[in-house]
Amino acid sequence: MNVRLLSLSLIAATGLAGCGASEPAAPPPPPPTEVAAVKTPPPQYPLELACMGVGGTSTFKVTIGTDGKPSEVALLTGAGNPQLDELAKTAVQGWQFNAATRN
Repeated sequence: MNVRLLSLSLIAATGLAGCGASEPAAPPPPPPTEVAAVKTPPPQYPLELACMGVGGTSTFKVTIGTDGKPSEVALLTGAGNPQLDELAKTAVQGWQFNAATRN
């Protein structure tokens, strides 16, 4: 009788071995994240320009690398003063971001 039970156990174990033959489902990819500013100190603003009332807004197109650092900084619209534009660009080049992710 022990032999028969042992035979049935082996048959059951052999039959179950094929049940898990399909590959497990891959986990879903992580959700995407958007770029986020981490460290964005303002540009230097020379006292002599401030005293003369010179100011403005510089707008840049910034490409963020996978390391979170700007890899390209291109001036789109200037402040009307080349020195302010250059100081703003220098500041942006030193900024730090959390890069966006996909999959």
